[in-house]
Amino acid sequence: MKNIMISVHPEYANSFIDGHKMAELRTRHINVDKGDSVWIYATRPASKVVAVGVVDEVVSMHPESLWDCYKQISGITKCKYDSYFEGRDKAYAIIFSEIEALEDALSLDDIRKVKKEFHPPQFYLNLPKFSSVFHKLTESFG
Repeated sequence: MKNIMISVHPEYANSFIDGHKMAELRTRHINVDKGDSVWIYATRPASKVVAVGVVDEVVSMHPESLWDCYKQISGITKCKYDSYFEGRDKAYAIIFSEIEALEDALSLDDIRKVKKEFHPPQFYLNLPKFSSVFHKLTESFG
């Protein structure tokens, strides 16, 4: 099973934590599979890893079809959705079977204590199990 990190805006990170969002929408495919772990990094001003989710499935389809299927768990308004996927023929979603908040969110400063040159992912970041960042994340996870 793989571990990756994705960056999301703080409002969406909070929606994952409070259970209103169980799907991460993307304009490009992310190579994850059922059972993989996705660490959720909330961008500025939060700048911290706040949760980890377990992938249930990855879907791709026309944006209107994706909205019809997953709008209840998308955590986004139709207006924002349409704006995000405007002009696209394909939309992607990572559907999570579970999402768990980190007991102690891990700040960017804390991550940089174990990997000085760490930069939050623009799209996604693979986290090998032997990496110092992965070990720091798992320490923060209850």
